[in-house]
Amino acid sequence: MKDSSVLIVSKPKTQISFVQELTESRRINVDFIRKLDSLTLEEIIELKIELSTRYLKGRFAPLLLIKNLYYIGLEGIYRFMDRHSTNIYDSSYLLGITPQQYGRLRKFVECRRTIPKEVLEKINQETLDLLAELEKNIE
Repeated sequence: MKDSSVLIVSKPKTQISFVQELTESRRINVDFIRKLDSLTLEEIIELKIELSTRYLKGRFAPLLLIKNLYYIGLEGIYRFMDRHSTNIYDSSYLLGITPQQYGRLRKFVECRRTIPKEVLEKINQETLDLLAELEKNIE
């Protein structure tokens, strides 16, 4: 029995998958997909972290990653469900949660997306400053 207090949000059936979207924009190709498919999720995460350290001048910001890992996972799951299900009931059923819980998840993820870029940059800069201070203490 479906709860009548939950709004059903239907989507058009013609929505393309994320893989198709990235392929059409030429960000990935079939060879990349095959190689990525051969990696475990842990290897993909490790690879992405290693590549990310290039932008931090070889530094790794574990505090920032650990603090946001939960949210990164939630957003990834939400984005997948949002793209591949037609309504809230489908999404909540596939995740094994109630439609009300899925609605809260959606609100939470969408609220995090509204954080101004300047605030996120300040948090990132504070983390880099903390890393520099820790390096001084180690030396």
